[in-house]
Amino acid sequence: MEINDYIHQKKELQENLLQFIEDEGNINEIFKSLCKLIDSQNIKKNHEEYELLLRLLNKITKNHYRSPDFFMKIKQIINYLEPSLKQNFTNTELFDIFKRNQPILLILFTKKVLIIDNYIVDYILQTKRDMYYFYPEIKSFLDKNVIESIEQQFMEIDPNFFSTFDEKRQIGENDSYICKLIRDDLVEEFISHVNLSNLPLSSSIKSSIFETNPFLLKQETTTLIEYAAFFGSIQIFQHLLINDVQIAPIIYSYAIHGKNGEIIYLLEEEGFKPTEETSKNYFIDAVKFHHNEIADYIQTNFFNEKF
Repeated sequence: MEINDYIHQKKELQENLLQFIEDEGNINEIFKSLCKLIDSQNIKKNHEEYELLLRLLNKITKNHYRSPDFFMKIKQIINYLEPSLKQNFTNTELFDIFKRNQPILLILFTKKVLIIDNYIVDYILQTKRDMYYFYPEIKSFLDKNVIESIEQQFMEIDPNFFSTFDEKRQIGENDSYICKLIRDDLVEEFISHVNLSNLPLSSSIKSSIFETNPFLLKQETTTLIEYAAFFGSIQIFQHLLINDVQIAPIIYSYAIHGKNGEIIYLLEEEGFKPTEETSKNYFIDAVKFHHNEIADYIQTNFFNEKF
């Protein structure tokens, strides 16, 4: 196959995968087209090509904006691939592809596509976040003292911790009430909550073991307005902006993830417009998040030189 044809195939696959994840209508037809494309390219019959598809799915799941039905669509893709996964990959190979992707690992564990073994447990035990998140899956591998310590910490967080544990893992987002209000852009409830709790609008969100977004996890702190920008929550973002909440330049990266053009416009009006120096980093953010329209916008409007 000519290199240009191969590149065209990969581009077509990425575009179809993103269309399925992003589109809000005709989901069944788009999914059928995606499956047909995967089959027509014989991806599941070629180990290297299959691995490339899984790695693309891995990156999109970790970095792309998550709509309310995002993980439902990811599960739908995995359900389609499930019969051939074990045929093409060993347990270790499959785990190594997704080992930094908690939501997909949870799906694979739940469906018994991935089987917990000592190799997987050793990796999970390297970080507290993974150890807590996958506690039910690794509990049988832990000694009594470790189990008691973990469960005591869970009870200190919430006496009813385990009653909602699985549900919160399925959501894969910060489980605090204010974070849910921001994600859903419920501005009236948000205003009521911050007033009743006397919460400063300049506050940062508290950490959560249920957070699975790599961008948020690597930040030392994330303010309420940054969190609103990250999820494209325009009403709450505007409320915080009107109330003179201070913002730092990194918020533009948060807004790129939120892919709300109105928020990006407001930031630029506030003086947070990309420069020639910063635009390339923002362009990289947009590409990493698989937000191609924003990448094109940044390249077209803020690059003096074109790629």
